[in-house]
Amino acid sequence: MKVGAFTILEMVITLLLMSMIISMVYVIFDHMSKNTRDYMNLTQEDVGLQQFQSLLRKDVYDADKLTSTGPNKFSVIFYNGSNINYQHSGDYLFRIKDEQRDSILVKEIVLGFVKGQEEIEKSIISRISINATLFGKDIPLYVFKDYYSRIW
Repeated sequence: MKVGAFTILEMVITLLLMSMIISMVYVIFDHMSKNTRDYMNLTQEDVGLQQFQSLLRKDVYDADKLTSTGPNKFSVIFYNGSNINYQHSGDYLFRIKDEQRDSILVKEIVLGFVKGQEEIEKSIISRISINATLFGKDIPLYVFKDYYSRIW
């Protein structure tokens, strides 16, 4: 009776082919994992900047007024008397609301003030220009606040 079996040479060739296939699968998986991590990091940075910009625009839109509270600081004051503080410290702009802090990477912040005759209007902000950093490049962000005629 003849028994059908594999020879050692056939087994070696099969092991060699299987190891090549497994190696290729590992390289492809590693490459895809790296690309996924890189994409996730880029997306996270982009979404963070967009969220911060949305919060700033909403704060300015809902605000009664914006005031300068010192060098590199300004405050958003709402109609109900509550406020949110923004502070440029180091390379970051921080949004401080109660115990919550948000931040973005920035290079420069320029505040534009309401032009008027009275001394108090020199601290009322009408324009905020932010030079943010996204993916190592400068991104300009602008926010404007219109004030209607009234007595401060």
